Amino acid sequence: MQTDKIFDLLIVVTPDDCKRMIPVYPRLLDNFDHGKVIFVGRPDIEQIVADSNLIAGKVSCKNEDDIILFDDVHQCIKKRLSSILNGQELPRRATGWYYQQFLKMQYAFECEDEYYMVWDGDTVPCHRISMFSPETDQPYLDLKYEYHPEYFDTMGKILPGFKKVIKGSFISEHMLYITEIMRELIQEIESNDAIPGTRFWEKIINAIEPDKIYDSAFSEFETYGTYIALKHPTAYKLREWHSFRLGAEFFDINTICTRDFEWLGRDFDAISFEKGQSVREDHRGLFDNPDYQQKLSAKKMLQLAQMEYTEGYKEIWDDSPEQTEVSNYTVGAFGNGSGSNNKTLIVIVSYNAINLMQNNIESIRNVLTPGTYQIVVVDNASTDGVDKWLQQQKDIIFVKNFENVGFGPACNQGVKASRGTEFEKADVFLLNNDTRLVFDALYYLKRALYSADDIGAVGSVSNYAGNKQQLDVEFDTVEEYIKFGETINVPMEDALLERVRLSGFSMLVRRNVWDEVGGFDEDFAPGYFEDDALSMEILKRGYRLKVVRNSFVYHAGSQSFIKTDYQTLLNNHHELFIQKYGFDILEYAYASGTAISQIPFSKESRFSVLQYGCGLGSDLKAIKSIFRNAETFGIEQNYKLNEIARKTEKVFGSIDELLEFFDEPSFNVFIIDKDKLAAMNESEQGVLSSLLVSDATVIIKNSEYEFFDYEKIKMIIWDMDETFWQGILSEGEVILPISNADLVRNITDHGVVNSISSKNDEIPVMDELERAGIADLFVFNNINWQDKGHQIAEKISTMGLRPENVLFIDDNPRNLEEAKYYADSLMTAMPDIIPYLTTFYARTIAGDKEHNRLEQYKLLEKKNEARSKSDSSEQFLKDSDIRVVINKDCLEHIDRIHELVMRSNQLNYTKNRDDKKILEKLLTNDWNDSAYIEAKDRFGNYGIIGFYCFDTRSRKMEHLLFSCRVLGMGIEQFIYNKLGCPEFEVKGDVAVELQKDASVDWITEDKEFERSERNASDNRVRILMKGPCDMDSIEPYLAGAAITSEFNFVNNEGFVTAGQNHSMHIWESANLEPAELQEIIDEVPFITADDFKTKLFENEYNVICYSLLPDCQAGLYKRKDKELYISFSSRNTPVTDPECKEGFINGSKPGHAFHFTEKIIDEFAENWEFVGVTPLELVFRNLDYIYDHVKGKPIIILLLGSEVDYEGDNEEFNGLSEYHRDFNPIIREFADDHDRMKVINLTDFVHSQEDYIDSVNHFSRNVYYNVAGEIVRYINENL
Repeated sequence: MQTDKIFDLLIVVTPDDCKRMIPVYPRLLDNFDHGKVIFVGRPDIEQIVADSNLIAGKVSCKNEDDIILFDDVHQCIKKRLSSILNGQELPRRATGWYYQQFLKMQYAFECEDEYYMVWDGDTVPCHRISMFSPETDQPYLDLKYEYHPEYFDTMGKILPGFKKVIKGSFISEHMLYITEIMRELIQEIESNDAIPGTRFWEKIINAIEPDKIYDSAFSEFETYGTYIALKHPTAYKLREWHSFRLGAEFFDINTICTRDFEWLGRDFDAISFEKGQSVREDHRGLFDNPDYQQKLSAKKMLQLAQMEYTEGYKEIWDDSPEQTEVSNYTVGAFGNGSGSNNKTLIVIVSYNAINLMQNNIESIRNVLTPGTYQIVVVDNASTDGVDKWLQQQKDIIFVKNFENVGFGPACNQGVKASRGTEFEKADVFLLNNDTRLVFDALYYLKRALYSADDIGAVGSVSNYAGNKQQLDVEFDTVEEYIKFGETINVPMEDALLERVRLSGFSMLVRRNVWDEVGGFDEDFAPGYFEDDALSMEILKRGYRLKVVRNSFVYHAGSQSFIKTDYQTLLNNHHELFIQKYGFDILEYAYASGTAISQIPFSKESRFSVLQYGCGLGSDLKAIKSIFRNAETFGIEQNYKLNEIARKTEKVFGSIDELLEFFDEPSFNVFIIDKDKLAAMNESEQGVLSSLLVSDATVIIKNSEYEFFDYEKIKMIIWDMDETFWQGILSEGEVILPISNADLVRNITDHGVVNSISSKNDEIPVMDELERAGIADLFVFNNINWQDKGHQIAEKISTMGLRPENVLFIDDNPRNLEEAKYYADSLMTAMPDIIPYLTTFYARTIAGDKEHNRLEQYKLLEKKNEARSKSDSSEQFLKDSDIRVVINKDCLEHIDRIHELVMRSNQLNYTKNRDDKKILEKLLTNDWNDSAYIEAKDRFGNYGIIGFYCFDTRSRKMEHLLFSCRVLGMGIEQFIYNKLGCPEFEVKGDVAVELQKDASVDWITEDKEFERSERNASDNRVRILMKGPCDMDSIEPYLAGAAITSEFNFVNNEGFVTAGQNHSMHIWESANLEPAELQEIIDEVPFITADDFKTKLFENEYNVICYSLLPDCQAGLYKRKDKELYISFSSRNTPVTDPECKEGFINGSKPGHAFHFTEKIIDEFAENWEFVGVTPLELVFRNLDYIYDHVKGKPIIILLLGSEVDYEGDNEEFNGLSEYHRDFNPIIREFADDHDRMKVINLTDFVHSQEDYIDSVNHFSRNVYYNVAGEIVRYINENL
């Protein structure tokens, strides 16, 4: 233990215990490195210490009342127990249990050190104790095996949502507290307004039911340990701890000697001498007998002695035979409720991905009780060695297939393999191989499955799942996902959501139901819609399906059964399902959250619902999941749907059938789809109306809006009359619903722009919106009496949006059709979409509460208004008040000038790409007239936008160039005029030709502005080499080729730009709006515009050679509030990881030579989260996009990283070859499905460690030579 780790050792002790323990207290003092030792107790403790020659002068004493007054706590407990005491006095000892815990917690506010330690007064160490890990320097948090449910009942009240999260216990005889965390815990308890009291100890007492007070219903150790596990999981290192709790029954405190402690210390960390205990007669001369000590260990002797115990405390080790049986230890085993099956058959289908499979199996073994489960793995002809590993696992039933039979058939094989074993009647737990089981996940599935006799199958929630079983959570590591799963604590009465389909990634099925159904329908092999078919078969037999919100299973996602021809397979099996069942499951699978949100009753209310056209009953099931006391009824005329729905719901086949049971007003809520209502005749409507109570709520669904692509919306154009408000403004007063005003605010917070297209007078409309406080949230409004279509199309074009990202809402179908005529991909809707918009924006994250996007469009609107008021483009320029500054101090801004020289193109008249040294020579030559130009107008400041260098002696124009940001402003002609319009050769194509003495009278020369950005350069080639800079070594061997290279490079700011070669950046560069890209660049200082620049889609190439190393090696980050991604540095060193912070700041972590500061890292971590590496489904999407959108029909050669381990050490690339072994086969299969896509695997050219230089990604020259030869071979074969 490090000597600089000083902490107070706090011992709360009674006078009697202090006197009793004095003979052994020297061992306590001598076996720790500590600061002060403080005895806390009543005032007479001080005299007891002073009178002892063993500890006098070595400890200090503190009056307990100086920390918390005993009488205050005593009175609080007495008041809590008033209903039980009935006027009797409360014994002081009843308060003592809680009081001593509160003293230990409160001391955090007196401690001045980083740590303080509490130690039970009746316990001493058996050997020297270190409280800090020598490997990590973390403090230890010691674990034992105990379980007291009362502790967690109280914890869940004072800290809502907290529950037991580990199989061990934090209860021991001591704990080392981190002072600040203990203060934080106390403050969080005190902030719980749901419990009476102000001080933490008052709230703890008031959280305990009076009849539980005497049961010792609170543990400060268990509460603090659980708080650490959930809030500060990296603060401590866990350590198993063993104490000889019943020490006084085996050893005399006055005669126990050093030999005894040495013997005990081999198996135990501490020994306790509890008050009231003494050496039993049958124990005398046993444990303290040196002869026995020589023959048996202390652990073995205690285990033998404990065999006599039928109750009470037992010390437990991992290898104890009674580990899972004793009452003070649980490991998440299932309770044997009525009808429950305590055994579980876990069926896993394997196909490659050995690492994922090993992690999966390890997670099962870690959290489930041996003997309660059997794992069966069916391997579908893997090629990566996972089958060999599985065959070696003695606890797994292994089935080997020599071809890939698909998911469903393999699961059926797995269940059949249990026949003849003790698990042949066990429930079937289907689990994907790329999942990890979380503690208690299977427990809650079991509990849900047997909560009612008619439940046939249940499913988990996850971070990655279909069927709306996915939770919107994202963390950096798998461990964080697992910790999250362990903290989910939904009350069981709210934990179950009934569904009509379950996803098969984690599904538990009753064995009798599985056998009755016959397992998966193998017609759906190899996959897709097989779990839907299984769900239908379960429903058809009258069993219900439930999603269990308490059961979280981590799912890597899209890594179990990857098929690159998935779309064809998906479409085929979709059609197969329709053929088999007579309906499209996708139309009936999900409940309408919008419809249910309109039910005007509380959760506990009793009311009756009728739905006409209830399909499979998904709405009815969801309503009953939320409103437990609701009665639900449905009408479904489609026989195929009705046949299934009526097995679990009260569903009628027609109105006539309904009338056989109801003949008077009975229903409080009526739900019907818009199209079904339109198809219903007046008689039918009248009959149904007669069955509704007078104040019934009628909810009209619109199926079109259930599947609307709301995420695409970037602007909503609103009609006003009978759309945004009720009534027609020109005819009188209107009613503007508050909910619609709130919706506009929420939409704006989400970064979506609102605009108006209304046939009205502008001033009255804006007055109404002003009264609602939302007038300033609309831009580019068209409020006039003209037709809307042309105006809407012009508005969209002016704002730089695409029609497919714009929604127009109007109550007049003619207006909607007219708008679509002028912008055919425009999204349109009637006003009944408004509740659906409300639901969507209520459940998604608002990412633009500063309204930055709105402000951008306000600026554009201002500029457009100015242009429209001008008589001509030239007049607009004059109205713009354009000003320039011509600055001569070029050397001070040579970096920006060099950037413009290298990157400007459309307005670069000289195109001399001089480096900085040449520029410096030009700028220091007195014959050269050199200047950089800044510009601004009344719309904004453009910064440094141009540069010229003119040799006045030779009349030679060395440089004349401008940023395209000022294209169309005439600045290039203005500067040319200032130079006297000298003759010079213009190189290459330019966007604007210069004219001699052309008039530019709208620009004023002024003084000093801020600088702005630059534009990209342009090169045209036949082969594009794209990837890390080591690919540069391939180029010399491709003789005769015209090559464009896009490698990592040191940018003008002095650090490396690499993002442009990551597939996420490539996709984003083509699919994000310029404002979205600029948002990333502005917010993340180590990402520049160059990270999104590529010639990939601009020029036509014969060959594109693209390395996938960045997607395997670089760290990927996602904006927490929106779908924006960036890549940076290495996956092994996340910028967001606090443990890497110092390394990025001092440069020891690979940070692309960017100069990090603590502020930069903290601000980045606040807004961005580490994803890991690119998820495979996004790699596929990005590569498909490249394949489909590059010009021409080039060969695309994908370079795959080496799978051969590098035997040296390189933190940046550690573990990469292992990842390549999983990744490369998948990409090879993907490429096989694309005619023009080829792969080169560097593994084929690595034969020994000599083929590496310094890492798994840097190779000897011969490797690059061979790769070049492979490229040439592909070219010769295909061109």
